[in-house]
Amino acid sequence: MRTVLLVLLMAATAMGQYIPFAYWSKSGLEISIDDVTVAEGNDFVFTVTLSSQALAPLNVDYATSNNTAVGGTHFVSASGTATINPGNTTGTITVTGLDPADVCQVDKDFTITLSNPTYGEITDGVGVGTIQDNDLPVINIADGAD
Repeated sequence: MRTVLLVLLMAATAMGQYIPFAYWSKSGLEISIDDVTVAEGNDFVFTVTLSSQALAPLNVDYATSNNTAVGGTHFVSASGTATINPGNTTGTITVTGLDPADVCQVDKDFTITLSNPTYGEITDGVGVGTIQDNDLPVINIADGAD
């Protein structure tokens, strides 16, 4: 006679329900992040969206990357972990925008990338932050008199 030990891994939800690990690790849940456009000097609030409600806390890492906008000049570089709590379908990540002293630039952008979710699949893991220039061009008019 053999004895078989069965270990069932479970995740607890905020409402005290238990969900089998096999469900929440391979749930078919899709994770995406949006693109955000703001005027220079304003903060970016990116929304992380789930295709259905989180049944257990969902953590996903994020990090910004320079493109035509440069961290420390146009925005504050950021990385960390965003958490979406059970019952929710969205969470937010805020990136601080800066207003450099330079004048009359073109719009610039950077990216924010999601990685390493605790469960689910990232289907759109790159958000674009676009900074709309708010500086007016400077026009100098020379006096034509000699």
